[in-house]
Amino acid sequence: AYASGAAWSFVRFVTDRVAATYTNGEAAFHTDLIGADPTGDVIAQLEGVLGSSLEDVMLDWAAALYVDGRVSANDAPLLQLLSWDLSDIFAPMPVEQRLVPDSGAFVPFALAGGVTGGGTSYTLLTDTNAHDALAVRVRDPSDGILSDVLRPRLWVVRIR
Repeated sequence: AYASGAAWSFVRFVTDRVAATYTNGEAAFHTDLIGADPTGDVIAQLEGVLGSSLEDVMLDWAAALYVDGRVSANDAPLLQLLSWDLSDIFAPMPVEQRLVPDSGAFVPFALAGGVTGGGTSYTLLTDTNAHDALAVRVRDPSDGILSDVLRPRLWVVRIR
């Protein structure tokens, strides 16, 4: 039901990231993005327009969906939607329409869940006191190492 919102936010994210330095600005960026040859290598064309690998941009976008509006642009410049404040936009929405991560403290924990193709799972760890380092591992349901075919990526953003 919210897929169009995800597509919109990705286009807005890449526009904010690229348009300011793109030759002839946002309008030219959108023209080139929309005018890409649909029969060609779409990923290569998109990477050419973005100037970065799609994998890297997707990881930054996934983080930005939660970080935007919670961390300053100075602290996380690549994790912002400069033309929007997602935290402010989603705050008044019903809970089922907000990105609400699983949460826990900086103590040993185990979370079970799943992620479908291209998806992301979010976990927010909080602690008001000093704490030791925390190691994290992600495994399959049989406690095995995830296959490289899945191209799993783990990213961490520290929010103070």
